[in-house]
Amino acid sequence: MLRYDPTDPASGETVFAKVYIGDEEARTANRASNRFRREDGARAFRVAGEVADCLVERGLNCLRPLAYVAEDAVVLYPRLCGVPLSDYARQLNADTAKWLRRAGEAVCALHQLPAALARPEPHGLAAEIRSIVRDSSHIRALLPDVGSVMEAVLDRAQELHERLPQEPFTFTHGDLKTEHIWVSPDGLIAMDFDSSRLADPALDVGYFLADWQFRQADLDQAGTDQMYESFLAEYVSRAPKDFLMRIRLYEAVELVKCAVRRVQLFEDDCASRMSALVERAQWVIDDVQRTLVLRARRFSVARSVDTSLAVKRRCLQ
Repeated sequence: MLRYDPTDPASGETVFAKVYIGDEEARTANRASNRFRREDGARAFRVAGEVADCLVERGLNCLRPLAYVAEDAVVLYPRLCGVPLSDYARQLNADTAKWLRRAGEAVCALHQLPAALARPEPHGLAAEIRSIVRDSSHIRALLPDVGSVMEAVLDRAQELHERLPQEPFTFTHGDLKTEHIWVSPDGLIAMDFDSSRLADPALDVGYFLADWQFRQADLDQAGTDQMYESFLAEYVSRAPKDFLMRIRLYEAVELVKCAVRRVQLFEDDCASRMSALVERAQWVIDDVQRTLVLRARRFSVARSVDTSLAVKRRCLQ
């Protein structure tokens, strides 16, 4: 992202340019930019504009691009005044809870946008896990014990996911970090729809929850519960339990993703941070499994009671 300031402030405003690399060698050399292709700029410009049109009808805001410069594969954006929602992750208070509720409402609206706006290729949990495993060789080599737990978490997430009822894929943001939602004087503003795709909406919600925890490493369970309650209050106030469990599975997978892709090896505490994120993912998976086991037991007991009552009725007839 490049920033251009006018030489004469009276003659124009600051513009930000997002460059979509077209050179194959440059893309391959930099894993972080590997997802950008020259033709992605045109799509990003179109999708961001269409999403902005749809959201404004719902009273919500999206960062609308100014122009697309095809010859340079550049999308131009206006300057945005405000702060990323990620800044609020530093502390939980009434103000933070308010913005989390509004973020839940905004993400819910995003998932109701026309599916035609997203990339046509669906992206499920298996594809998400494959992409994480591809990038995780450094953890397996440097921290073999953490790597083993990580692999077990991903395998269990896939196994548990297959037990749950699935829903049709919807439009999703695809990279819903808290820094992609800003708090501005005009309210919340969503941005960066480059990765928007057809997927389970639980993917977006799970990544949002994982990202919040990634940014607040000392968040205890009470703080985590408060964050869940605030965000999910407006998003899934009456959601089916199966959807909530899919959110938790994606949360666990995305916690591993944060450990794999976002903890930098040059950080002094990189090993402890990776380990903590993977351990947190393991705890989430354990919690989902406990919930499924308890539900299966209740169903089994209820069915046994029904069978016993049916036998008694036949005996009394």
